[in-house]
Amino acid sequence: MCNNNKDVLEEFLQRMEEALSSNTIHKEIAKIEKEIQGLENKKNKLVDMILENIIDKDTHEDKYNSLMQEINEKVQTREKSLSNLEEEKDIKKRLLAFKKVLEQNEVIDTFDRYVFESVVDKVIVGGVDEEGNKDPAMITFVYKTGLSNSIFLLR
Repeated sequence: MCNNNKDVLEEFLQRMEEALSSNTIHKEIAKIEKEIQGLENKKNKLVDMILENIIDKDTHEDKYNSLMQEINEKVQTREKSLSNLEEEKDIKKRLLAFKKVLEQNEVIDTFDRYVFESVVDKVIVGGVDEEGNKDPAMITFVYKTGLSNSIFLLR
């Protein structure tokens, strides 16, 4: 990807930044927190209703248990989203390092699964050579930018 592909590199990095935009996760977390706050408010109103003898103890207990279950589910969802946000930050750091390496046209000498999965959409094993013959030693990398390149292993 390094050799004479600055436009491909820039397009790829732009797409990765767009894909990893944490605004969606931040919005999701904010939405979940509002929902949790709404459920907490309902729980507080429920306590007030039992204190004012508006509802009986059994109804209160049923509603309270239901609200607590909903709150717990929302808290778990929020925790998962926070975890996803941390993973996304880690991937962004790796991509920045990857960008620096590519800009310097250095060869990456160790495999980084996250970078690979961020760059490559799919790998096709086998293909057809220039003469129309089947070539099982051909590997085609299709990048997330839509571009691809083929490598012949046994030539």
